[in-house]
Amino acid sequence: MRKELIFDRNSEDLSEYMTRAAEGLRSIKTGIMTSYGLNLGEELPETEQEEFKQYVYALAVAEMERTEGKYCLRRHGFGEDGEDFLSNFKIVILKNLEKFNDSQHLAEDGKKYQFSTFLKHLSLEAVCMTYAQIHGVTRDVEKKFTLVLGTMKKLARERQMDMEQISPEMIHEARPSVSVNDIQAVIDFTRGRESLDKMTEEDRLEGEFLKGQEELDDSGLDTLDLSVERALDTFLGEMRDVEKFFMLVEIGCSEKYQRMTSSQLSCDPFFVHLVLEDDKFAKNVVTGDVVVKRPNRSSAKGVEEMHYENVKHVTENMIRYQRANAKKKWRKLSDVLFPEDICGRSGVEYFMEQWRRLIETNR
Repeated sequence: MRKELIFDRNSEDLSEYMTRAAEGLRSIKTGIMTSYGLNLGEELPETEQEEFKQYVYALAVAEMERTEGKYCLRRHGFGEDGEDFLSNFKIVILKNLEKFNDSQHLAEDGKKYQFSTFLKHLSLEAVCMTYAQIHGVTRDVEKKFTLVLGTMKKLARERQMDMEQISPEMIHEARPSVSVNDIQAVIDFTRGRESLDKMTEEDRLEGEFLKGQEELDDSGLDTLDLSVERALDTFLGEMRDVEKFFMLVEIGCSEKYQRMTSSQLSCDPFFVHLVLEDDKFAKNVVTGDVVVKRPNRSSAKGVEEMHYENVKHVTENMIRYQRANAKKKWRKLSDVLFPEDICGRSGVEYFMEQWRRLIETNR
């Protein structure tokens, strides 16, 4: 395969390569000239075209299994269905990879996204496909199940009620696009009151149940505005994990780390591991003695110092710089987003999701 078509980690990151590669896949499919001056549909023989496609797909799948796929398996606890989920994820990637950073599929002209954000977006479809298989329903039915049950959970939280107490009428009031009969069908099925076969025969699931599916509005589940989420994805996606750690701690994603003094954080096992895994920051890890004078910033009398001898730790200069830099970056983000764009439960859940993802992928 041509050298210019191979991923070189020393000259570009994965998102940059995948942007080029996806453009190459579109060139093979349509015969158009790429921005880097190659028409792969005409210049490569079919054997090399196939080799290139397999190479790119394999790279994308490997990244998925290392990051988003691994994270979803843990979060959803698919267990013995894990292989099916990964297979579904691979299918979704194969169907959509050529769309990555394609101008025709971008919400904003000229704006490029990180490959990690792309995989996160595709994971939603893979998760839906897997749950549909587990529940023995079609993908569209599963999507409607998710909508009804998500609304039920939202109402239960808002009204401080048990989910069993949420009636179909309450859900319909919050989601007028879904009929009471449809909602009752979902509740009956999930609570084991009716079988899938019986409901299908009565035209309660596959017939009337799917009417208006394309017009279904799912914007009321207290989620971030799509443009806001994309802005945040881009904002955090451009950061290394060490930088992201400080950004998320700064806004309160971890009380544990927020309370730590610089010396205490410097020898925290997870934090030291995180820094060591990053080629850029690993040089800031040294070995020596550490004294923590005020554990957890405590001002109480009688608090004993903590002494660590001959341990790996991160230099405090690096920690102080990153903490100050995190504050500066959050102020910079305020030039793009208003506080009300990310306040409330949906904003909290977004950032806590990013924190959980950071922890899970760096264990």
